[in-house]
Amino acid sequence: MDEPSEDDATDDETPFDEAWGPPPRAEPVRPWTSRLALGARAAFGPTPEPAAGAAALLSFVKRRALPFDEIALELAHAYARSEPIRSARATFHFFLVRPLLCNGALAIHDLRLAPCLAFESGVVSASGSEIPNPSQRLRFWAAGQALLKLEVALSETWFLALEGGVSFPLSRYRFVFLNPSTAIHDVPAITAVSALRLGASL
Repeated sequence: MDEPSEDDATDDETPFDEAWGPPPRAEPVRPWTSRLALGARAAFGPTPEPAAGAAALLSFVKRRALPFDEIALELAHAYARSEPIRSARATFHFFLVRPLLCNGALAIHDLRLAPCLAFESGVVSASGSEIPNPSQRLRFWAAGQALLKLEVALSETWFLALEGGVSFPLSRYRFVFLNPSTAIHDVPAITAVSALRLGASL
């Protein structure tokens, strides 16, 4: 009788592939990164002449997060002064808080282009000078904004951001001098905003 050879295999034998390796590692979850940016901002339309000022922005960024990969809060001050009107002048101070939501839709190497939505609110102080009865008024200010931001990575830590867009004032005031009544400026339905910031990851 022939003896079974070592090459024979039964139906209930299951080969084991020793070449199998460990399962692939899951991609680590990227945490939110906090960043701080300082810079200048300008607004065109809310005042007779462009309003310029400074701003500080704290943001939290997480790449490829949906629907928004950046959540930010900005504190800003802007100042504007009108041209002389019958030898009188008007000055404006804006003190603003602005939350932003951005989505980095396009990122190429060190460049990132992101559409953003923002809502700024605060107060505007308007005062008249060189008039018979100088006065000052404080009013609430609010506006919704649609923005486009271009960000350039200068290094792993530092970045430069340029921002621009349109603003839709919800508080459309008519600024006038009294005694005699003289119109200074009517806030239009659509205005423009821009900003330039230098920031760093924390």
